[in-house]
Amino acid sequence: MENHETVLNEQIQKLLALIEREYLSTAKTVRPYNLARLMQYLTRDVITTVAFGKAVGYLDVNHDIYGVLRASELVLLPIHIVSIFLFLQNVLALPIVKPFLPKLTDTHSIGRFLAVAKSYVDKRHEGEKFRGLRNTIFFLSTTSGAYRALQAEISEAIKTANRPVIADEHAKRLPYLQACIKEGLRLFPPSMGLMGKISDRDDIICGMKVPAGAKVGWAAIAVIRNKDTFGENAEVFEPRRWIDVEPERLREMELTYGLVFATGTRWECLGKKLAYVELGKVLFEVSG
Repeated sequence: MENHETVLNEQIQKLLALIEREYLSTAKTVRPYNLARLMQYLTRDVITTVAFGKAVGYLDVNHDIYGVLRASELVLLPIHIVSIFLFLQNVLALPIVKPFLPKLTDTHSIGRFLAVAKSYVDKRHEGEKFRGLRNTIFFLSTTSGAYRALQAEISEAIKTANRPVIADEHAKRLPYLQACIKEGLRLFPPSMGLMGKISDRDDIICGMKVPAGAKVGWAAIAVIRNKDTFGENAEVFEPRRWIDVEPERLREMELTYGLVFATGTRWECLGKKLAYVELGKVLFEVSG
């Protein structure tokens, strides 16, 4: 993770340099920018650096390379629909459909990106959390009390923080920052499909008999906005719910919130640790 933190620091510095270079407003000129899109650029460059040893370069060129992000957004709803209706997966597997799927020979969109990824992998043989960021920043920007509380914590912490990017160990010791991360992921988890799982044996889940081979999914929004677990204001962005809480209730909240990354299961997200490091560093640096 130390090497990953170095990668994150380098890419976050690129992000901050891009904002200062292209988007700083003056007394005469207002330069608005799409922070949500910049978070996507950052996350893509971080992921590709970790996976392939080299960033694709979104932050360098400041645009959607090959149109991958736009294409990903267009197919997001169909992907969720396919995950619910299993027969559609069989349809996509038909030979007649294959010519319409992304290919390594494509000159644009997802197919072109897959070709770039393959080239990085091939070179290695010759010589492994953007929605969470976007949504948490959105919630902070529309919840003035939470934003001011985070700024106050950052203003104090920055006196002793590493520069130019805070150390992960330090970010993890900032309770309100960590509460903002949890609350952002809770209200709007990175994936909200049913994320079905299939057991190879008969089981009993929530008092119901589930036969082997049956696909069982969970509705993320319903579970992590459950008022019995998170309180009557479960629909509201309120980071302090993670601070002003009794130990037993906190444990129940943590266990439920852990479903976001399938924590403690064999399906636990491999990028969870990296995602938390990235969230802590970026929120600290862009919110101060």
